[in-house]
Amino acid sequence: MPGKRPWRGGVSTSLLSGQTVMEALPVVEVWLDGNWRKVLVDTGCSQCVAHISCCRKWRKEDVAILTISGEEQKCEGTGVVRLQLDNGASVDVKVFVVSDKPLGFPFVLGMNGVVALGGVSVNAHRQVRFGIEDAQICAATGATADIQVDEQDFSVTYDTVSNTWTAAWKWSGGDEPGILLNKVEEYPVSSDIRAWYEEEVDKWIEDGWLVPHDEYKHSPAKGLIPLMAVVQHKGKVRPVLDFRELNTYIHLHGRF
Repeated sequence: MPGKRPWRGGVSTSLLSGQTVMEALPVVEVWLDGNWRKVLVDTGCSQCVAHISCCRKWRKEDVAILTISGEEQKCEGTGVVRLQLDNGASVDVKVFVVSDKPLGFPFVLGMNGVVALGGVSVNAHRQVRFGIEDAQICAATGATADIQVDEQDFSVTYDTVSNTWTAAWKWSGGDEPGILLNKVEEYPVSSDIRAWYEEEVDKWIEDGWLVPHDEYKHSPAKGLIPLMAVVQHKGKVRPVLDFRELNTYIHLHGRF
């Protein structure tokens, strides 16, 4: 294949460059040797490429890689990096170690990493899903014991009898807030954007995202989350739920 051939004893690979590639290739966040990183997924690369900052186990070696344009890029050596997904699945992959971040990314996930993760699929929005994730979800169908996922801000339990998943937030202080104080259903929406706002709300209802509360099934509501209109930078009008009061009772955990 063009751009992939032996080079000084190493296996060459393609490192694509240019603004059009940045827009075209998918990006995913994973754990690299225990650190949360943004990773560029490039099935045009035969092997993963890691910046020296995110590779703990590597050795100095005289190797180089060839970009798809035929240019040589010198490597610092080779190593092994542990990739871990959000669901806990992890694999160890061999990498080329470089001193300059390719396209500004600390890690390029090449084909050896893609294969180790069970393959990859990318939807129309360039959202990435690995085969190893689907395999774990499918495995739950035939599970003989309950499965529980316990995170810092929520927990999820799979019931093998009812074949259902139940998710629960973790409340600050350990207790749920009771009844929220807010009584406002919707913040005022200006007349010049009202039509677009209502069109989006109608779509929420049509798609099943916004449904009437069933008190018989779920008991009386304990909180009212107000709707408001937000105008995005390209002029798109979006309905948004104001969760600020509820968030004061939730143990929030974010990655930065």
